[in-house]
This record gives sequence, C-alpha cells and structure tokens, in this order.
Amino acid sequence: MSDTFRDGVWFVDLAPISDPTRVVPTIAHTLGLRESAGMTIDEVLPEFLREKELLLVLDNFEQVIDAAPAVKGLLATAPRVSVLITSRALLRIAGEREYAVPLLGVPDTHGVSSPELLITYEAARLFIERAQAVKADFTVTAENAPAVAAICVWLEGLPLAIELAAARVRVLPPQKLLLLLQRRLQVLSSSARDLPARHQTLRAAIGWSYDLLRPAPHWGANIVPAARRIRGRRAARSDRRDL
Repeated sequence: MSDTFRDGVWFVDLAPISDPTRVVPTIAHTLGLRESAGMTIDEVLPEFLREKELLLVLDNFEQVIDAAPAVKGLLATAPRVSVLITSRALLRIAGEREYAVPLLGVPDTHGVSSPELLITYEAARLFIERAQAVKADFTVTAENAPAVAAICVWLEGLPLAIELAAARVRVLPPQKLLLLLQRRLQVLSSSARDLPARHQTLRAAIGWSYDLLRPAPHWGANIVPAARRIRGRRAARSDRRDL
C-alpha cells in the first residue's frame, strides 16, 4: 500500500485520548509536526498536508467521534490525502464509505470431525495459529478437533476472544478449555506485556466498550419506569404459563 501513496502510510493510534479536540494535534505529532512561529498546530497540519499524497490510518475513532468534522476539514484542504478510519460507529459525514468487518467463519460443530475440514474455517485457523505461537507442538487431531470447533462456535468467531482462548492451550488441552469457557469469563485473558489493557482480557474489552456508551437524553428519568414495565410483562407471561 505504501507504493500507492508517494508520501507513505501513517498509523495514528487514538486509543490513549478521549478528547475530540486532541485528534488534530495527535495526527500532527505522529507526522512529526510542531507549532511554528505565528501558526498553531491546527494551522500547521492543513498546510503540511496540502501538497502531500499519503494515507492516514486513524485507529479507535469511536471515542473521539465528534472530531469527524475536523477530519473532513483536513481532507477538504488536502485533495490527495486519504483517511482510513477504524471505528465502532459511523462518522456520518459526506463522502464516507462504510466497510463492516465481518466475524470469522465458524465451523458446524455437528459436522466437524477431522482436522482437514476444521482448517477450512477462518476462526479455527486463527485458533490454531495462536495456539502454536504459545505451544509449538500443538496439533489438531481427530480427538481434539470437535473441541476446537466448539470453542470457535462458543466464542462466536470473535477474533480477540479466540486469540485469548488459544493462549490457554499452553496449559490446557482444548477439551478442558472448552469446559472452562462455558463456565468462566475470566479464562479469556492474556499475560502479554505489549498488549493494551483493553486487549488483555475479554472482560476489559467489554468494559472498554461499555465506557464508550453515551446515555440517551432523560435516560436516568426513564430507566425505572421502563424496567417496571418489562418486569410487569414478564410477570404477566409467567402467570399465563401457570394457568
């Protein structure tokens, strides 16, 4: 891809920030820019990009989604700059093209009985690759293939969950790992020091997503009556079943 863009591909990690006003300075810092005499960083960056032909990869944009107009403004002044954004939410700006990243394909637990068939599924290939990274002699056999397939299905093809589960193969065979997964979320964790905290456990990843949620207007005022209505409907269904 770097051959396509004369001035290169630049990866901008937005995970450490949550203030949308910090997006432009973060991009500028990644590009090695600083404020100059008489110009703020918000002025330096557009001027620098004006004649550039490059790709900006902005990662984890969902937490600074209100910076979308600022990014759009940069593109307006730099016609040969492209931006690839990873986000759990659409930016909803003109010119945006959405590509939804699908879950990995998972096997049919009732039809997988051989290693040859198992490796035709993306989720299983990822599990095997990550398992062999921590246990070089790990192999899929006719005995453990059904368990590997069931793990992939249980984790619904989620790449992070599969990677965390595969890391446990160092101490647990797939059959025992499957039993633990069906009981405990804590099993899905990693001891890797170079991973961000939100990728070290599935619980942390869920917590990260939860913290990004924005309460709807009047959420606090409406939640109790809504909960009572749901509870009332459930009670009514339970009474009908008892009749």
